[in-house]
Amino acid sequence: MPKFPWSACLVMGLAVTTSLSCNKTEITKRDSVSLSTSLNAEVDLNKCKMRRIYTYYGGTTQTSVSGVFTYNSKGNPVSLLYNFVGTGNYNHYFLYNPDGSLKVWTTNPDLNGFATERHFYKYNSAGVCIQDSALYNPAGYASTYVSTFVYDNQGRIIKETIKNILNEGGPLYPTRNPTFTYDSRGNLAVAGWKSSWYDYKINPLRQNKVFQFIFRNWSQNNPAVQPKYNSKGLPLSMLPYNDMFFNADHAWKVIYDCD
Repeated sequence: MPKFPWSACLVMGLAVTTSLSCNKTEITKRDSVSLSTSLNAEVDLNKCKMRRIYTYYGGTTQTSVSGVFTYNSKGNPVSLLYNFVGTGNYNHYFLYNPDGSLKVWTTNPDLNGFATERHFYKYNSAGVCIQDSALYNPAGYASTYVSTFVYDNQGRIIKETIKNILNEGGPLYPTRNPTFTYDSRGNLAVAGWKSSWYDYKINPLRQNKVFQFIFRNWSQNNPAVQPKYNSKGLPLSMLPYNDMFFNADHAWKVIYDCD
C-alpha cells in the first residue's frame, strides 16, 4: 500500500465536510503577506522561494543529486526537476486551472517515463479543494484512492478520508481516516516526534499554499534546529525531517532566490 504523507482531489463526487468558517479567501489566497520571524524581521516569501535542493541518494551517502524548482507568473510551482531520478526520487509537475487553482500534480521517474503518481483535484463553488483522486503506478498494478477533507478555521486540513476505489493487485484496502493536529506554536504533531524539537525559524513550505496542501503540512517552523539559516531566517538544510520533503526525508542543502 502506498505511503500517504499527503493526498489530493478529483472529479468523483464524494461528500466532504468543511468547517463553516473556512472561506475561499482563507484557503485559496496566495501566501503574499509578509510573515514574522523569531527575529521580528519581515520576510516576503514570494521573493524568497526555494530554488534548488540537494538530497541524499542511496542510504546516507551524500551525493550531488539536486533538484531545481520553476514557478509561474503567479509564483506557484510548475516543476521540480532532478539531475538524477530513480525509485523514490522523482520529478514533480504541477498543472493549474484558469483561475490559478491546482488541477493536477504528478510525479515521474524520468522525463520520458510513465507517471508513478498522479493527483486530480476537485473544488466547490467557493474555490475550496474538496476532493483528491490519486492514481498510483498506472503502468503496473494500478491503484486509485479518493480523499475528502475537513478543514479548520485557518484553512488547514485536520481530517482526511481516504477511500481505495481501485486495486488491480488484489482486494481493496480499508478506508483510512488520518487526522492532523497542531501545537500551540502552529506545528504539526507527528508520531514519535517531540514538539520541542521544532526550531523557531520559518518553514520553507510556507512559501506556497500548494506545497503545504500536497504535504498536508502547515507547520510554522522546521522540525529540527538546523546548523545554518540565511539572513531571512530560512533553513539552509532540512536535517532531519519528520515527514516527506520532496521525495526525501531530508535535504542537506537548500538554496533560495533571496540567498
